Amino acid sequence: MYTFTAVGIVLVFAAGMWFFANGIRDRRDPTAPTRHRTSRARIARRTKLLLAIGTAVGLAAWLLSGWFVLFPIIPIAAVGVPYLLGSSAAADAIERLNALEEWVRNLTGVLAAGSGLEQAIIATHRGMPQALRPEITSLITRLRGNVSIDEALLRFADDLDDSTGDYVVGALRQAARLRGSGLTAALKRLSESVAENVRNRRTAEAERQGPRTTARGVTVITVVVIVGLFLFTNYMDPYKQPLLQPVLFLEFIGFGLVLGWMKRYTLPVKYPRFIGTKDRDAANTARERSAV
Repeated sequence: MYTFTAVGIVLVFAAGMWFFANGIRDRRDPTAPTRHRTSRARIARRTKLLLAIGTAVGLAAWLLSGWFVLFPIIPIAAVGVPYLLGSSAAADAIERLNALEEWVRNLTGVLAAGSGLEQAIIATHRGMPQALRPEITSLITRLRGNVSIDEALLRFADDLDDSTGDYVVGALRQAARLRGSGLTAALKRLSESVAENVRNRRTAEAERQGPRTTARGVTVITVVVIVGLFLFTNYMDPYKQPLLQPVLFLEFIGFGLVLGWMKRYTLPVKYPRFIGTKDRDAANTARERSAV
């Protein structure tokens, strides 16, 4: 009975890994705007390596100790713990905002030299910040491909997918429509506002490091204590029974859910955007009317 149960768990786990690996393919519509696509699921190479090592270690631990519950626990922990205790995505968002502020400053300098808005945007390709290189490259490619400035900026806002980016795009769209003076001064003030936003977000992110550090410390202490109980005491012996090992697995899952709850409360607030599909519909309507 024990052998059949263990084999069944291995088969279910292997099937789950197979469905997971085959269910992450990019099925997005390449013709759809960025914000209307389903999010692309990509597994980092580091995650794949951790999963492979965790699976091998879990299998070895099960065969050597007889604890079949270690086979799913170890690979899940190898992938989940670094994710739950790792750095937040806020650092990447802050880096992108900093790059946006740098790009706006570059654009302001080009406009000050007397260039038009479209030509100024295209000219910024020489000093594109690395964090926004794909988004700015796409914007320049659309302008070179005779896409209207309004439509190209709307798609640029979709690619940025940030409320601050909407402010920048909104100012550029208004300047493209009015074609008046004062754009350089407005963009200068806007870059200063973005820089202040970056400073505020960095301050908030530094305050969130406290709970993350606490969670890391609690997790390390818990793991050390559990490993010590396994290796040097008989405290965990009752869990070796086949009926109690699933209980141990549920306790492990519960601990992971607590870590997930703590991570959720350290995530940055995502402010709502104000540029959306209505703006795109309005731009398409205006273009159709001008073509009649």
